[in-house]
Amino acid sequence: MKSLLVVHDNTDVLLYRMLDTTRAFAAEQLRHAGEFDIISKRHAVYVCGALREAERDWGTEEGTTWLAKYGHLIDDVRGALDWAASETGDRELGGRITEESATLWFALSLLEEYSRRIEGALAHARK
Repeated sequence: MKSLLVVHDNTDVLLYRMLDTTRAFAAEQLRHAGEFDIISKRHAVYVCGALREAERDWGTEEGTTWLAKYGHLIDDVRGALDWAASETGDRELGGRITEESATLWFALSLLEEYSRRIEGALAHARK
C-alpha cells in the first residue's frame, strides 16, 4: 500500500509532505466543506510561529545547520502568503509572515522573489 505522505528523514527534523496531486485533492475537499480558509489561517499562524523560532535560532546556529533545519519552510511561506493575499485571506497575518520571513528569503538568496512579495503586500495594504 502506498502512503499519502512522503517522509523526509535527512535532517534532525522529520518532515512529512503530501504529493502535489494529493494536496490539490485535499484542498478541493476543504473548499467543498467550507473549511479551506480556517485551515489556511491555521497553517499561516503555524508558519508565523515557525519563522519566529527560526529567527531566534539565526544567530546561534551555523548557516548550513540553520538552513537544513528551516529552509524547507519556504514553500509553506509561499502558500501562506498566497492565501493571505487572496480575497478571503488575512492581509495582516500576511504582513507579519512577510516580515518574519526576511531572514529565510535572504539565507536562501531569494531576494528578487522576496522583493516581489513585499511589493504585493504593500499594494494590498494600499487598497
